[in-house]
Amino acid sequence: RLKPSLSSTQLSELQQGLSNFACSSAQDEPDLPDSYYVACDTVSGIHYAHLLGPVIVPGKEISTATAVEGNGQNGGFGWSISLELKSSGQSAWANYTQAHNVNNAQTSPPVYSCGSSTPCADYVSFTLDGNVLSSPVNLQAINGGATQITGQFTQQSATTLANQLKYVALPLSFITSD
Repeated sequence: RLKPSLSSTQLSELQQGLSNFACSSAQDEPDLPDSYYVACDTVSGIHYAHLLGPVIVPGKEISTATAVEGNGQNGGFGWSISLELKSSGQSAWANYTQAHNVNNAQTSPPVYSCGSSTPCADYVSFTLDGNVLSSPVNLQAINGGATQITGQFTQQSATTLANQLKYVALPLSFITSD
């Protein structure tokens, strides 16, 4: 695991800055593949600012994305998204998830509470034009095959996210949530 390079004072200042960021007046900007930047997410009507790191897997590496209904195996009854990556995307994703995951812990807090018990780098954000589409935690290392994005998805929200990932793949990026 990477150790934070910020002092506790710097981390506190960063958290304060993100909590004061005006997401409601932020512009939609193209994702910055090689830079850190702030992107926003809205959960239950509350805006959250995320400090995002460099792109892990660019959207052009997405082969396909599909909404999938849970079948009851492994406790999965809700909707999820199955994401297939092209080979170079699989390699980058495997390297990242190998270093950043919660060892299959099922009790990780939501991304906007990361840092206290779960490192923020264990979360990843799917973004489009500077907006966060989804920020799941990496449960385990993913070494090839499909990536499953799980959460509180309905059929409609899973289908919407799958379509965003599939049809607008060129400007989409997976970015570490720092």
